[in-house]
Amino acid sequence: MPQPWTIPRLPFLALAASLSASAALAGPAVTVDLAKAKGAVTSETLNAAIADARQAFATDPTTVYTITIPAGTFQMPATISLDKIDPSGGGRLVIQGAGKDQTTIVQSGDTVGLQGRDTNHVTVQGMTFTLPGQSVTQGHVVSVADKQVVIDIAQGFPQPDTLMDAAYKGVTGCQAVDKATGAWGRFLKKMVDTPTGPQFADPNQNYFMFCIPQPVDGHPGRWLFPLKPAKGGPSMPDWAPGDLIAIKSKFMANTYHFCGGDDFEFKDVRWLQRSRGIWRCGFNDVHLDGVEVRRPAPIDGQIPALSSPGGGPQFGELGMPTKGHLVENSYFEATGDDALAFFNADGEVRNTTVTDAFGRVNLNQSDVKLTNNQFIRTRLVRQ
Repeated sequence: MPQPWTIPRLPFLALAASLSASAALAGPAVTVDLAKAKGAVTSETLNAAIADARQAFATDPTTVYTITIPAGTFQMPATISLDKIDPSGGGRLVIQGAGKDQTTIVQSGDTVGLQGRDTNHVTVQGMTFTLPGQSVTQGHVVSVADKQVVIDIAQGFPQPDTLMDAAYKGVTGCQAVDKATGAWGRFLKKMVDTPTGPQFADPNQNYFMFCIPQPVDGHPGRWLFPLKPAKGGPSMPDWAPGDLIAIKSKFMANTYHFCGGDDFEFKDVRWLQRSRGIWRCGFNDVHLDGVEVRRPAPIDGQIPALSSPGGGPQFGELGMPTKGHLVENSYFEATGDDALAFFNADGEVRNTTVTDAFGRVNLNQSDVKLTNNQFIRTRLVRQ
């Protein structure tokens, strides 16, 4: 379980501009209550408040500009832009909710939640990000045959055709199921139901890519999944009728996407239904403290097998080294891909739990220190 929020320890470089340090170094402090100042809490009003903050930094880059969001649930389907945020001298942009158990932001799976290019010295804290509907599904095996499996979707969970994107329209069988068309990332994997939620009995077990599922006539909620076995892998799963199968279908935009910048903090933040976010283009000094990816609430008494169709935080990629990251006091549960991924990146993960990741904790060509973590039914891979 995640630990209580703690004041970061210096001299970790990413923390030099933390709120505690900023208070001593920064210039004027400006606090804006979004609901009162803009009349509502929406994507548009938050983007307008961030635009006001940019203007404040242009006037005095040492300003600590805090935008507060009250307790409540708020619809924000449009992308929140954090482009070109660049305070200095202890200045900082803070977007602060009332706490992850009190402030909930409902985004859209079709748009990036938070997006920024050249984004520096930003804190987002005290809120939950979620989607309006269930983003993953699951079911129980009816029968297994060569290169196919028939599954009854669990009551109340989405039918698989509702979790497909446009790349599948007009496609049948295993046509066009490849990365080039965008029709990829659809996998099945066996889990074991327990009173505390589904678990992977073996995190190294085979998983199977599925193609275009077809409804079985005369059986509402029953679907035939054509399988595309991994190269060199078995063509038929070792599954039995009644086995619980997690069904993941990656089809949505990232919850956050940042390209270029330095010093970004997520604190006391929870993600439900969608969890993948990326820092690219040499983005350095990311600090995650007390963040969570968790399964959504049970549906008709069934705890969801997965928390989301995608992975969690992704540092680096695209051949650009990145450094100075810290993930601490956090909890990542049943992500649909790599719960944490470091690509040519350095930093530390400490006091953090990862459980039942469909993918891995992926340390790819990275120098990451691991301290006092728990990786439960989750593979740790250093490539």
